[in-house]
Amino acid sequence: MKIIEDKNKILEYMHKYELENVIGKELIMHCELHTFEKGDYICQTEQEVAYFYYFVEGKAKIYTLLENGKKSLLRFYQPLNVLGDVEVFHYNQYRVFVEALENSVCIGIPMKLVRLYGINNVVFLRFLGNHLAQKLDSITYKSSMNLYPLEARLSSYIIENIQNENNICEIESNYSDLAELLGTSYRHLNRMLIKLVRDQIIDKKGKTIIIMKKEELKALAGDFYQM
Repeated sequence: MKIIEDKNKILEYMHKYELENVIGKELIMHCELHTFEKGDYICQTEQEVAYFYYFVEGKAKIYTLLENGKKSLLRFYQPLNVLGDVEVFHYNQYRVFVEALENSVCIGIPMKLVRLYGINNVVFLRFLGNHLAQKLDSITYKSSMNLYPLEARLSSYIIENIQNENNICEIESNYSDLAELLGTSYRHLNRMLIKLVRDQIIDKKGKTIIIMKKEELKALAGDFYQM
């Protein structure tokens, strides 16, 4: 992690994501610009919570370690997102790993100052409440995911991540991470992708999935797509 002394760049990010009122006048002067290279940990389990982060550029993955040593991938992060939302109110240590998947940038504010001034900022609290609600939805979605067969989980993921009118889904990281996210093995995921290609429901070119038969893909997703 590197700290960049560039107040103009911080203001540029604030304007881009309309963060001036969210951060509040008491905290703007304490904002720092932190950069992370691909593979860097933005935070780690049991690390002291020193900063509240606005994730403003790049891509990261959030995961926990199970007792058997395996990773449980929770979600991917892209702008705008925050790190340390729960920790504002509880905990002095992070409870997850956040790893940069590409060069990333965060606006960091010392957590002790966020706890002092942020909790008195109604705009900040509303922003935080909305973000926590989205996180709860994500956790609920993740928890219910394993109740469905892989075919339904994968089909739903593809549909939910269609990025344009051309019916294209770009895999956010790589297929190994996608397998972790869907709670399966890379080999099992690959077999399912091959089956969907063979059935001409999708086509696959690298990390790009082209949806050939969207309605059939929705049918495979079943009730899971409606959640």
